[in-house]
Amino acid sequence: VLHFLGEEYLRLGDEQKAAHWFRRSLDLEPNHLPSITELGQLMYRQTRWQEAEQHFTRICELDRSDISAVRWLALVKYKLRKDESCKQCCDAVLRREHCTSESMNRGSDPLNVDALWLLAELQHQNGPTTDKWFLSLRLPPEVSAADVCQSIAKGYLVRKQLNQASDWLKKVQHYLPSEGRVREAQSLLIREGNSVNPQDVIDLLEQRPGNGSRQHP
Repeated sequence: VLHFLGEEYLRLGDEQKAAHWFRRSLDLEPNHLPSITELGQLMYRQTRWQEAEQHFTRICELDRSDISAVRWLALVKYKLRKDESCKQCCDAVLRREHCTSESMNRGSDPLNVDALWLLAELQHQNGPTTDKWFLSLRLPPEVSAADVCQSIAKGYLVRKQLNQASDWLKKVQHYLPSEGRVREAQSLLIREGNSVNPQDVIDLLEQRPGNGSRQHP
């Protein structure tokens, strides 16, 4: 009941009262995963990184199969500048998710998009890099270099980091020079610049010949 009260206040946009009821829920049931999850995400949105880290770490301890919690923990570690821990979380997500080239292309695997974006950011912060770091990732053989580059581009697009997204789309074109949808997406990005709707670019990337764009599940 206390958790549902928290959810209702969250739905109404009152994050302070929502957090209060989620905490009350945890006072009665310290291992209540839904309340820990909601509280962790609330703390993340409020930039209270240390508290968010505590909550997502707790979830990972209670449920080692929760890939979403590992993804959130990676994002928090990045904010806290715990780069090595962030990288370990990203590696765990990539290992444990069954990512195929098809799922990555249709955008149905946001966990991997975030993990790959974080790894790209960590590499970028260490200075100029080659493609070696992502070519050496332990991914299924059906996942191509173009799939990886496109997922990273999407990660930058959803965060409206358009220059970086454009750079990664160029890499996709390098590995898939005959793929028209990538050229169209890049052209749209260049043509509209900062006024572009990132989702329009993502929709172009997710198109398949004869099928239109794939919808997110």
